[in-house]
Formats: sequence, structure tokens, C-alpha cells
Amino acid sequence: MNIVTVTDKRIMDEIGDYEGMFGEGDILIAGFGTTDDFNYIAEFDGRTEYFKKYIRLSKEKKIILICATVSRLMGRYYHTAAVIHKGTVLGVSDQTHKTHSELTLGNSLKLYETDGGVLGILIGEDIFFPECPMTLALCGAERLIYLSNGQYNKETDAMLKAAAIFCGISVTAVFLDFTVEYTNRGMKNVIESEDLLIFENVLKRNDIYLKCRRQIVYDSILVNKRNGGQ
Repeated sequence: MNIVTVTDKRIMDEIGDYEGMFGEGDILIAGFGTTDDFNYIAEFDGRTEYFKKYIRLSKEKKIILICATVSRLMGRYYHTAAVIHKGTVLGVSDQTHKTHSELTLGNSLKLYETDGGVLGILIGEDIFFPECPMTLALCGAERLIYLSNGQYNKETDAMLKAAAIFCGISVTAVFLDFTVEYTNRGMKNVIESEDLLIFENVLKRNDIYLKCRRQIVYDSILVNKRNGGQ
């Protein structure tokens, strides 16, 4: 199975015309800035065709399409990823954590069952909260997809590597101008600044940390209180 990442809008607008690029079940990840923003209300009312366009692409190419975008709902803005599986919209994930910015946050992490494995989606500052990737892994994620509306940097890279190691699954990250992927053991499989990138990804798990996790330790945390005095 191949993963295709796009970080240039001109390429994404024309990608449906590319012949022989996709095999059935491949994953296409369109980074932020490569797709149009969408308004939930206008979309549901049929006044825009954001989903129709990408549903058609996903169905015709028989691929799994993940589109990063800015969505709007009643005056609020979200960083969102839509997941479309061979022509069917499985759902959307919103960024759930932030330290600053004017974004509105989503309230739930989501998994998506696809022919390319069970996908967990992380967006923006979610990666700086380790419980996010760990929760997805504990709930069955077989690979993580991370989407950022920013530039690739060392701090984010360190968190991606850590997530790959302690979750034991591959992490594919698409920034505004960069793609990086870590294997399930924390080794870099891909690191490129190409606008269009195609690389092979084999679904493997390294669950040594997950299977050795002792839930009893977390269920019985004790608070040892001090006894008065200074």
C-alpha cells in the first residue's frame, strides 16, 4: 500500500487527472492549504460541493482520502480533517487541544476503520498532549495521521518520534511544506519537502509498551498528604 501526500493546492486541484498514480486502497493525504475551506451549513444545504468533489475523487480512484481544511460553523473556525473511504465520508476530526490561537476546538478524538488499517487522526497542537496519541493507540489505532497548519520544526518532530515509539505504530505527518514519517519503532522512514510524495507503508505494530501496560497502577494512584505543620 502507498501513501501519497500533497502540500501544493495546484497539484491537489489536478490530481484527479493523474493516471496510474493510485492503487486501490492507497491513502491520499491533502495537507492544509491544498483544499478549499468549507462551511458546514452551506455544505449541508447543498450550496457548496466541497464533499461532492472529494467523494467523487475517492470513489473513482478507490482510495482513502484525508483532507485537512479550515471549517466554519456559526461563525466559529476549526482545523478539521475529513476522512473519505472509497467514496464514503466516514467523518471529520477537529483539533482538540491548543495553547493559543483563535480556533474553536473539537471535543472528541476519533478512529476510522479503513482498508488501510484503523486510522487515528491528530491535528495541530494535539501532538503536544501525549495522552492524545496514546488514547488512540489504546483504543485500536493501527497508524496515526498528523496534520499541521504550521511549519516543520524540531519540537514537533520530537513529539512525533515519541508517539511512534510509545504507541508502537507508524506516524505520518504532513505540514504546510513537509512530510515526515516515523516507523513503529521510531525510525524515520520518510523526510521530504516535495509538494507531491509517494512512498510505501507496511502496516506493522510494535505493541511492547501497550501490552505491558498495567492498568492497576493507574487505577490505584495514592495521594500521600502531608500532616500539617510548616
